[in-house]
Amino acid sequence: MAVAVWVEYWMTKRRYDCSSPFPQDHVVIGPGETWSSPLGNCVLPDIKGETHRVQSRAGVSEEGGNPRNSRLEFSRGVDIYPDGRAVPVP
Repeated sequence: MAVAVWVEYWMTKRRYDCSSPFPQDHVVIGPGETWSSPLGNCVLPDIKGETHRVQSRAGVSEEGGNPRNSRLEFSRGVDIYPDGRAVPVP
């Protein structure tokens, strides 16, 4: 199946867009497969010395559609601490 996807992430209540390739209009997902976004393309602010909660949101639509119009749900959060620890939020 080919779909259109949109991914963004939030850090401490501020939205950050991922650089290209988002949105992607042609993502092929095979039967029984899952797809993960390449968040390595996202630009992170300087977070040294602070604790931040990070979450992502994603949308999907038919190929050629607008995935931003789909129901975007937040992922579970991850708290990132100044010492580099990343702890999932229960």
